[in-house]
Amino acid sequence: MFGWFKRSGQKPEVYEGEGIFLKCPDCDNYHRSPDIPSFDAAIRLACETVGATTQKSYSEYNCLSSDGRWDMLPEEGIFCFTNSDGRRCFADFSLVGSWIEATHSWMWGWNLPDTHITPANRKASDLARAKGEAEGWPCLTTPSLLLNADEAWHLTDLAAFLAGYPMVYRAKVNEKAWAYFAIDQLAWET
Repeated sequence: MFGWFKRSGQKPEVYEGEGIFLKCPDCDNYHRSPDIPSFDAAIRLACETVGATTQKSYSEYNCLSSDGRWDMLPEEGIFCFTNSDGRRCFADFSLVGSWIEATHSWMWGWNLPDTHITPANRKASDLARAKGEAEGWPCLTTPSLLLNADEAWHLTDLAAFLAGYPMVYRAKVNEKAWAYFAIDQLAWET
């Protein structure tokens, strides 16, 4: 299949905090993702592009201030950022995935139950999955991955780039998990 399955009787590779490992549906173990140059190039382009537009938007809307506040309004499908001076800006969002730091476990937003997120707020992860299917990129089509925080950001940048969202953000969900978001263009409250 992708060249990363071990012969019967061999121990699976051990995740050591580097690279992306895919959960194998046949043996339930994790195996290192295959090296696919077109995927690596897409990640580089997305990180450069979304990294620059994220920083530009964060600066323009003063989101870098530590005394501001992000709020998610799931019923409206938007994020709201309130600056320390009380000014607010809004943008649509898309949940890209969730990541558990202690286990390095990633789950794509398209694989989360609808009780956690609506289909309308999965645009970025759904488009990433479609691109992965079209290009043969298993990192975008395997529901559960093992990866580090940098790789979680890389996948989030790629999903945001594919969906045309200029920003990314992550938020602590509970004691264990982080949620990674693609955020559309912010606009000041009128």
